[in-house]
Amino acid sequence: MNAPLLLVADDCRTIRVIAQRYLDAMGFRCVMVENGIQALQEAKRQRFDALLLDLQMPDIDGQDVVNLIGKSKELNCNTPHLFISSESELELSERGIAIESVIRKPLNQNQFQTSVRRATQCVNEEQPC
Repeated sequence: MNAPLLLVADDCRTIRVIAQRYLDAMGFRCVMVENGIQALQEAKRQRFDALLLDLQMPDIDGQDVVNLIGKSKELNCNTPHLFISSESELELSERGIAIESVIRKPLNQNQFQTSVRRATQCVNEEQPC
């Protein structure tokens, strides 16, 4: 069985490098992109087990990527997703985003890995979500 495949979209190269290192340590395979347009293109090319998306990207932010995937008949709208953000809890609340679905910047390895494990639990256990 192949390791779960995750898509990570963040316009900050440092965040992508750190996320790659954490995901590699967890045994995940991942595709890294630097913006929302690339994230949508990759989501059309292959199926991912989870999406990790920056909430503040210059073209299409992570929330818009999730909304566009949800409206598309050709993309899997049931793919688990997490947002990466430095926004405050109040800002997230005002956007209607649950804090449980956010990995906070700067990235903390323990919090990052715990959040990713929770989001991919059904993938790892080979159970329907």
